[in-house]
Amino acid sequence: MSVPHSDALLRLHDQHILPDGRIRFTIEREDGRSLTVSCPWAEVADIVQFLCALAKDATEQLGISNDPKATPHLVRLPASRIGFAPDAEMPDITLMIIGVGGLPLAFQIPNSDLVRLADEFSRNAKTLSAPTSRKN
Repeated sequence: MSVPHSDALLRLHDQHILPDGRIRFTIEREDGRSLTVSCPWAEVADIVQFLCALAKDATEQLGISNDPKATPHLVRLPASRIGFAPDAEMPDITLMIIGVGGLPLAFQIPNSDLVRLADEFSRNAKTLSAPTSRKN
């Protein structure tokens, strides 16, 4: 049996875009306390990166599978565009840039994995885009 935590997250809500271009949202805890956070829009990517690093660490420490096919809870985000770019800081890395809403997220891919991933992406795209109903 798990012990309830007074600081447990209840919900995120009350999101706003402020006139000065900052974003604001509220984090509400199960004990009724809350924290309103605001930051420049450009720092949203830093928040996402922080949460992804935390999730990676938790996955490793808790022994949770990181296989997407074995993950019971997937967060569905609408991708608005996809592209690739060289990483100016690391020449052996390519960035796969996926637009989520208006936020471009850059995923690092070792150049040595590009062909394998391209083949996998192509195979999955062909399978998933195939007609699902038969005509008689």
